[in-house]
Amino acid sequence: MKKIISSILCLFIAVAVLLAYGCSGSGNDNSVTPENSSSGTSNENTSAEGSTGDISIEESSETIPVFDFENKTVTFLARGESGGNFANWDLEPNERNSSQLNAAIEERNKYIEDTYNVQLKVVYTGGPVNNGEMRQQIVKEQSAGTASYNAALLSIYDGLELAGDGLFYDLNELPYIDIEKPWWDKNAMDSLSLANRYYFGIGDISVQVYETLPCIVFNKGMLKNYTDENLYDVVENNQWTLDKFYSLARDVYQDVDGVDGPSVGDYFGVGGQNDNMWNFFYASGARTVELNKYGEPDLTIYNETNESIVDNIRKFMNDRKAFMNCNHYVSSPGYTSSPIEFVINGFKEQRILFYSDGLLHLSDFKDVDFDFGILPAPKYNEQQENYYSIIGVWGAVGLVIPTNCGNLEMTSLIMEAMAAKSKETVANEYYEKVLNIQSTRDEESEKTLKIILNSKGFDMGRCFNWGSLSNIVYNSVWNNEMTMASDYESQLSGIYADMNKTIQVYTDLPHYIPTEE
Repeated sequence: MKKIISSILCLFIAVAVLLAYGCSGSGNDNSVTPENSSSGTSNENTSAEGSTGDISIEESSETIPVFDFENKTVTFLARGESGGNFANWDLEPNERNSSQLNAAIEERNKYIEDTYNVQLKVVYTGGPVNNGEMRQQIVKEQSAGTASYNAALLSIYDGLELAGDGLFYDLNELPYIDIEKPWWDKNAMDSLSLANRYYFGIGDISVQVYETLPCIVFNKGMLKNYTDENLYDVVENNQWTLDKFYSLARDVYQDVDGVDGPSVGDYFGVGGQNDNMWNFFYASGARTVELNKYGEPDLTIYNETNESIVDNIRKFMNDRKAFMNCNHYVSSPGYTSSPIEFVINGFKEQRILFYSDGLLHLSDFKDVDFDFGILPAPKYNEQQENYYSIIGVWGAVGLVIPTNCGNLEMTSLIMEAMAAKSKETVANEYYEKVLNIQSTRDEESEKTLKIILNSKGFDMGRCFNWGSLSNIVYNSVWNNEMTMASDYESQLSGIYADMNKTIQVYTDLPHYIPTEE
């Protein structure tokens, strides 16, 4: 909710723009301890409607103020091709995209440029996905006081650290940006809002984040060999659980490649990688931390329910005749850049019934000659109210606006307008793109895709990884030994030390835009 003073500021800005536009931008003890932490699993309500639904005229790009910015340039920093699968492809037309998706991108960009009399420019940076050239450029320009760009689509890992250094604006304090609008994913943004600060714009302004979401893809014809059940009905009836998934995966294994024991050339129920443990953990309603009413994280990674969830994940992912974890075969020959290729190829060759990984790789299945369906990651049990989709923090980006950006008011208005127009164009076309990959499009996949896209969020504890808390889950699953309780006890003091340090840093950050208390 915008502060009253922000509304007043917007009014003054509007008057100033109409006259002659040319503005440029240039603690308390909040510790948490085991005594004041809470535990449990998430019960937040997430709707199956959102980015792919219709919006009213009151919530469209047509309701956003329009100013003439006299052909000024609005510059984005974005990941270049060195980002591999996680390079940015939705700020301007890209050869990776379908002609329809590129047309939607062009339509949005032309609308913004014509309506606001601006030029959109994208500067692509190189280096690795995280800690690459973009991060270095942001830090360098902040130190030098220069501003060659207005906004960046930055790695979440990098962004969390740089936000703590005070390099970005809180988007919720900026004029024109309204994170309550449907083109912003408020649920996802809430999950990163440490100390009630919103430094990362997640939503339709960049649908690249969708690619990091988990999905379960199944071979429809192959499934008939093992069950007559309609899995879409199973999802609809809240019966799509981890136990159900495991039961379907158990019966598929066949040793066909002449290698003794499970190997990459065999038949498997499920193919995936280590990240599935986090996909399943989050989808089960478990969280490493939960934000309290003060915007501070309470440690929730270890409790009786979460221990049971992790134990079930451990059993499933270590049944090597049910689950082909490609990370177990990293030393095996036969892949070019990543062992996930074993899973992709196995599914394409109809040796793997369920592909379990990100939406990113769905495009690899566009030429298969069999029908497949799309499901969300499974719930923990039938009593769980909602399905949940974790955003893959490794590849995800968020919109950030640096405190030294030029023309803050122009920047914030263009970001809002671009997000709104993206919802009406690019986001819808991305949705169509995913569905059109199927050889036979079905209405059920449209429903399940909406569930995936509109139930997304981050696990803040995994993003910050305070005191290496991710190891509390990872060690038990990867080593196939339930050490969760002992790992939790041994890491607890380090987790709280790191967590409290971060809380204090974020709490002490200045408010660059005046707000009313």
